[in-house]
Amino acid sequence: MLRQLKGNTGSLSIGTAEIGIYCLNENEVVLIDSGDRPSPALFGMLEERSWRVKAIINTHLHEDHIANHEALVARYGCTVYAGEAEPEDAKLWGISPSWPLVLTKPDAAVAVGGAEFLTVFTPGHSLGHQLVATPDGVCFLGDAVMTVDALSRAKLPFRLELPGSLKSMERIRGLSFPLYCAAHKGVIRPEELSGTAAANERREEELLALLRRLRQEPEGEDGLSLRFMRALGITNPETLEKTYMKVSAQARIRAVRDRSSAVPH
Repeated sequence: MLRQLKGNTGSLSIGTAEIGIYCLNENEVVLIDSGDRPSPALFGMLEERSWRVKAIINTHLHEDHIANHEALVARYGCTVYAGEAEPEDAKLWGISPSWPLVLTKPDAAVAVGGAEFLTVFTPGHSLGHQLVATPDGVCFLGDAVMTVDALSRAKLPFRLELPGSLKSMERIRGLSFPLYCAAHKGVIRPEELSGTAAANERREEELLALLRRLRQEPEGEDGLSLRFMRALGITNPETLEKTYMKVSAQARIRAVRDRSSAVPH
């Protein structure tokens, strides 16, 4: 169901993801991401309201944010925008977009149908991750910051590169939009933003503290990455073998090693 957030901006839940919808006029809309799975409900809503998708502006190009892109582009011929580093990031995951991409510079504004969408460069979760703010001032956070509720349920939030993620969180603290929407469910009000970013930062420090303790133990047969994930309660063999889990664990391991080597001895 479409949820109205502010002015012409709304959001729609698709699977575990939240996508943004901005009405340019009575017949045209702009989407921010497109959900984590093919969604007949999305197309049904568009048809019911006689809306055509003029553009999709991406926070990033991970699979759980682009599931309806191909079908949307095929049906509406919409333009797809993403940060200029996102094609390189997509290659890391074997993603090769079948639709043309318009690449944007960091912090560039995207003009669509006379409306201007602001972007905020927030790398770390992906190479070219960006926040996208609609003309109503609703800022879609992608995966740069998780809500406190989502954070409490995530054993190992994905980070491609931890120092960049932490810098992006610090930048997010200083923003002043009227409303924020996290990619994996949850609206964050301005007065909650700093505390939400702080909760994400604390979680990372907790994860690094755990890794520092594990590094002091004998290595044993399993590497640090496996021991780290198991200590977090991640025990399913298939999950442990997922590339994104290994990458996320290694991002923290690199951060711990870099911090250790930076301390004078």
